[in-house]
Amino acid sequence: MLACLLRFNRAEFVHSSRTMKNFWNKILLLSGALALAVSVSPFSHAQSANPRLFEIDEQSDPHVIRVLQNEAGTYSYLGTLMDDPSIEQLRLVKVNAALIAPDTQMLSLPLPDGRTVNFQLKRFNTSMPGMEGWIGDVLSDRKRLYTSDAEVDMDPFNWVSLVRDGDQLAGSIRVDGQLYRLEFVGQGQHALTKVDESKLPPTAEPLPDPETLDTDTAVDTAVKPEHSTIRLLFVTTIQSRAAHPGIRATLAQALQNANQYMINSRVPINYELAGFYDADYDETGRTYKQTLDDMRLSKPFGVDLLRVREALGADLVSMYTMGKEYCGLAWIRASKAQGHSVISCAGALAHELGHNLGGNHGLEGTDPTKRYNHGYRHRSPNFHTIQVTSHGAIPYFSNPRLTYQGIPMGTVMNHDMARQFDDYRAVVENFYPPVLDVTLYEHSHYRGRSCHFIQAVGSAIDVRQQCGAEWGSIVSSAKVLGLAPGITVRFEGAPGQYEEFISKAYRGALSVYLFGEYPDMSSDIDWVKAGSSMNDKVSMVSISR
Repeated sequence: MLACLLRFNRAEFVHSSRTMKNFWNKILLLSGALALAVSVSPFSHAQSANPRLFEIDEQSDPHVIRVLQNEAGTYSYLGTLMDDPSIEQLRLVKVNAALIAPDTQMLSLPLPDGRTVNFQLKRFNTSMPGMEGWIGDVLSDRKRLYTSDAEVDMDPFNWVSLVRDGDQLAGSIRVDGQLYRLEFVGQGQHALTKVDESKLPPTAEPLPDPETLDTDTAVDTAVKPEHSTIRLLFVTTIQSRAAHPGIRATLAQALQNANQYMINSRVPINYELAGFYDADYDETGRTYKQTLDDMRLSKPFGVDLLRVREALGADLVSMYTMGKEYCGLAWIRASKAQGHSVISCAGALAHELGHNLGGNHGLEGTDPTKRYNHGYRHRSPNFHTIQVTSHGAIPYFSNPRLTYQGIPMGTVMNHDMARQFDDYRAVVENFYPPVLDVTLYEHSHYRGRSCHFIQAVGSAIDVRQQCGAEWGSIVSSAKVLGLAPGITVRFEGAPGQYEEFISKAYRGALSVYLFGEYPDMSSDIDWVKAGSSMNDKVSMVSISR
């Protein structure tokens, strides 16, 4: 395998005209990664029998790409990628978006060096409205060799995360620790990029929030539920929307990653997409710190943003900009007023949200005078967790109760981000009361006219008042996003007539395609029915915990 690696990097050396010193430095770095990774079989130069997510256009040289960049319907984002110093390679690819589906158990991804990598499905994600996500890693015998319950589940160096938004895909792909990105660039075209993360902008030091600076003990005062849902609102700027045609899929994929890192790290937190706010905000000439402050202080932008945030019940807000100063900046241990972050690298989202939850950067060694809220770096073998820096990180937060190949992924004294997040999650979750996203439909199977509203847990909404008088006698189907364990959704009609859905362990969307008929109801949801059919009889929606 090392011989194959040497051949690959010699080809890269000739292609990019790098110095021999840099070439051998790269060989040493990647050889170290191989020493850490378990030898796996899914890497091959042979054609795979598994479905291929995309095909690489071998004719997509820089000249062809520059021509495509100037064609009508192609966005300037292709040029942005071409000019990005962190992009080592760019290849145009033709994708088969339909493969992002729950019944796709294996995906084959070709790489520019001729290898093909096979990924197995770990989790299929339907929690983002109108989008679907596919997360996988490679087949390995690691769990057989390291049998402890503490051994991590997902391969830290070989994994993939993909999001589909219609015919658009966004994805991050890790192969032996090397990052590749799949991006939509306009005119139905996608690009596969190989990223040199050492050339990405740095991640800034987090800013202390004056409201929480001296309140470390406050984290213990909140009553913690078994699991926390934290709602996140994305904000885009005039410039970021103009430059990036697939901005929503890219941000959704970053949020999917943030959730996967929580799952991997065994932290009981789920980020829920509250929505997107396409702000009339011009970032020209603004520094990162000024942009972060503008989210609260600027007028009318800050006022408008707060209005949207409150309407959607968004506990945290992250703005995506085209800034080059940093990859991200955030308030640490954020208060409700400062629950903000700014990112210009999608991969930095989980890191910045980690700051909002009280996470600090890495700490070398141990120090009894410091807290346990630091990222963790291990030198031999070499790996680091997300809060050290998102650049080159494994998809885990520090947690000394987890191991990789038997090696603890943190220390109890200083490197236990999982504990920090668990301490502060109830505080952030309660910035706003939990809300669900409700849509009522005129006909069965979500057809006809619809009425959409956001509803807080612990409230009841009169359908006639919310949607109009006629809606009290026409509702046949409904979708409710954000259902979580312990939440009950009740659709009521005449006195004593209702259909009630109680989530025991289910998390996701409640889809009622026709009131009175539920052949596909999850076993994690209890369905209680009283009185006659609720079809065309729904007049009240109540949500409780």
